[in-house]
Amino acid sequence: MHELDEPLEATITTFDELDLVGRLRTRDGEDLRFGASACRAFAPLVGMRVFVTAIAPHALGGRRATSVREVAITEAAFRAAEDERRATERARAEEERARRRAEVRPHTTGAAIVRRIREAAVAMGGSFANPAMINDLVRDLRLVGPSPGHVRSILRGIAESDPSTDFGAPGSLVHFVEGSPVPTTRRRSSRSRRRLRRPTSPSCWRVSPMPATRAPIERSRCCTATEWTRSHPSA
Repeated sequence: MHELDEPLEATITTFDELDLVGRLRTRDGEDLRFGASACRAFAPLVGMRVFVTAIAPHALGGRRATSVREVAITEAAFRAAEDERRATERARAEEERARRRAEVRPHTTGAAIVRRIREAAVAMGGSFANPAMINDLVRDLRLVGPSPGHVRSILRGIAESDPSTDFGAPGSLVHFVEGSPVPTTRRRSSRSRRRLRRPTSPSCWRVSPMPATRAPIERSRCCTATEWTRSHPSA
């Protein structure tokens, strides 16, 4: 693929909506093949004026457009604009986190937030009360700085919740727990072994992060337990 130094103005002359391929004609009269995947954030229509920003040889001869846009902008300029936009969004997000952190920390603690998460996870029996509320609580917990004890408490709440609860949602709680170090104690290991005798789908979810967080000596044992729970008839 070759990115053009200047956008090449062209007009869509044909487009097959079944095969999702068509042809463009440039001002110089050159016909370029293109596919729908080359169109950046717009639906191609016959007669539409577009701008080709990248081309490549076509297997059947001639050239094909590999990037087509509605506006006259080069790929390099578009990437620069996107980088600037993302940087601005990151700066705004960081400012918002700082503001939220200043609001949250004086009025609550990690333990209080975890207690509310556990109440939401246990009380509903099959579904969370309000995924948006869980998302806000997880965000606040990240702001105050979670500890291994907070993770242990959330895991205990999950273990006590209804077995039919969907542990794939809300995703914020799943990602928070899976991205946190799994606390290891002899008592918790004993409970885990008892649960694995009669595994459920949540058991598989709880066990799956363990191999990456255990010592090398225990890793193979955890992997074996994970595979066993996934293949168990009651899982």
